[in-house]
Formats: sequence, C-alpha cells, structure tokens
Amino acid sequence: DTDFFKAAGETAETAPSKDTLDSPEKVVDEALKALEKKKLYAVVGKKNKAMAFFARHLPAKLALRLIERW
Repeated sequence: DTDFFKAAGETAETAPSKDTLDSPEKVVDEALKALEKKKLYAVVGKKNKAMAFFARHLPAKLALRLIERW
C-alpha cells in the first residue's frame, strides 16, 4: 500500500476502501505497458475506464453527475 490518498488530502471516511483498489504493483505494471506502447496515459480498472469514457463522450455536467453517484 501507499500513502497516495493521504497525500491527496483524503481521510479514512472519504478515501476508497482498500478492498476496492488495485494493488500498486498492478497500477505500475499497467502504466509500464502503456509506456512501452508510447501511450500518453493509462487507465487501470473497469470502473476507472468507464468513468474515463463518460468524461470523454458525455457533456461535462452529465458525466460529473454520473461519476459522483458511482
């Protein structure tokens, strides 16, 4: 585990539960794979990929409402 959410100002009440998070190793592995393919960014996890899709393809207000509920 890392202190990512603590550094981002999250508290125990607002940070995601650890059982829903991808491991740091998985995130790094996916990032390195994307880097090898010369991609500018990597999105890890189905939920994160869905949120990224909404952010790109829906009007901003609608995407934000959907993401806030998730």
